[in-house]
Amino acid sequence: MASILRLLPACGFCLAGLGFFGLRLWLGTSLLGFADEDLHVLGAKVIASGGRLYRDFVDIHGPLIFILSQLYGAVFSWSWPNGARLCGAFLMAAGLLAIVCGPGLSGLRPRLWCGGLLGVWLAAVWLRQGLNLLDYYAPAGALAALFLGTYGLGAWRGAQIARSPAFIAGLALAALGAASYAYGFSIVFLALSAGIGSWRAGQRQTIRFFVAGMAAGGLLLLAWLLRFGDLRGYLAYHVLESLLYYSRYTALSPHTFLQSLVPDLAPVRRIQTLAVAASLVSLALHLWLDASRPRRHVPEILLGHLAVLALNARGLTIFQDGSFVIGALCVAAPAVAEAIARAAAVSRRVGTALAALAAFAVLAFAHPALVTPFGITQAALARTRGSVFGRPSDAPLFQRIRALTHSKQPILVLVYDPGLYLAADRPPMTGFYTYFAYDADYAKSPWFSRGHDLCSAIAESPPLVIVYDHTPVWGFALEHYAPCVLDLMAHDYIADLVQGPNGTTLYRLRVPR
Repeated sequence: MASILRLLPACGFCLAGLGFFGLRLWLGTSLLGFADEDLHVLGAKVIASGGRLYRDFVDIHGPLIFILSQLYGAVFSWSWPNGARLCGAFLMAAGLLAIVCGPGLSGLRPRLWCGGLLGVWLAAVWLRQGLNLLDYYAPAGALAALFLGTYGLGAWRGAQIARSPAFIAGLALAALGAASYAYGFSIVFLALSAGIGSWRAGQRQTIRFFVAGMAAGGLLLLAWLLRFGDLRGYLAYHVLESLLYYSRYTALSPHTFLQSLVPDLAPVRRIQTLAVAASLVSLALHLWLDASRPRRHVPEILLGHLAVLALNARGLTIFQDGSFVIGALCVAAPAVAEAIARAAAVSRRVGTALAALAAFAVLAFAHPALVTPFGITQAALARTRGSVFGRPSDAPLFQRIRALTHSKQPILVLVYDPGLYLAADRPPMTGFYTYFAYDADYAKSPWFSRGHDLCSAIAESPPLVIVYDHTPVWGFALEHYAPCVLDLMAHDYIADLVQGPNGTTLYRLRVPR
């Protein structure tokens, strides 16, 4: 009984932290909406209706987020689209559980302190950095956390890794690759960090099960692409178009990555700065803890932290850095908990007090941060009412679209408003739901016989309705990179009297075929 009573402060701290995070997860299902979420719902609906990703629905994002959206729609339908945000929440819960219960921690109290720390820290950034959105950044970070909890953190301290966790870790890394090819460096460094640790500890069987997990995950992804996607389209659009053409418009460079590591206390950069600080503190504490072990694990620790930094290889500093933010906090919390356990060996109450202080410090630091991608304060976010995305609308524009087309007749929306398809309850034109400047660049020199020329597609099979928003995207208007589209619209289409918000114009085909 006495031992149970001594654990009560740590248990209370852990439950409070995890409960706080659970509330933020639930609140995040109904706060604001972002255009990329509509894109992922739209892609999942096209797949569910028999279309193929990277052929009938072309996008540069990796397949993972479409797989998650497809699974959600198949199980729960789309009567509550916001519920799809729980896909990332459940993955994050699995990653958190793996860290708290995995071989990376040495005792019960460090596990309880780590659970409370992670709960509070993740709650502090979850809404501010848009991790609640139906996007691939948070699921990718959660998968990295799942790998760290089942295998990576344990290998860094020389712990014995069972076969099943090693297999799960392999699956997690394969799924991380399905999130985006941009995580390739991180995957390599994570695998090396854990593999070297197991090899030096003589755990050859663990490595074999880890490799088997990665192979199984890769085969599952390949099977999904063969059934619901297009393999050549995946290579052409997600890998090559993104790498060779999209990158020209995003200023990706080593300088951008290094610049993202420079501390900046501006509200829009505050969470990124927190993640950089957490990774540095984590590295220092892991090396300090490692110094007292019989066998040192410096190479594994260095590679692992390099992998965490590589989760943000693009050097982004707002919501697109979500994978790095999650990874940095998930390597820091176990190290802080173990350091507190050593520092508070003579007083357990002091340990819980130190853990609570560390949790409060992060909350206080994150408080002034802006909520990205919306650029509003936390107070403004609290005043927003619940929002629903991905549902049909009865606004005049969408009623007019439904009057001009039947339920399965495709339309085209330019330049970027995937939510309009969902509001109109109409599918996108085959192969085109948008058309950016980098799409036009790719169309000039396509790969693997996977073209992407919108002008030719409209000329061959014109949609009955085109909705055009004249607002430039990234400073590029359609007339700058695809003037032939406007020529076709001027010749073959008539501007309708019904218009949408912000000057959005509806065009209908003069002579329907």
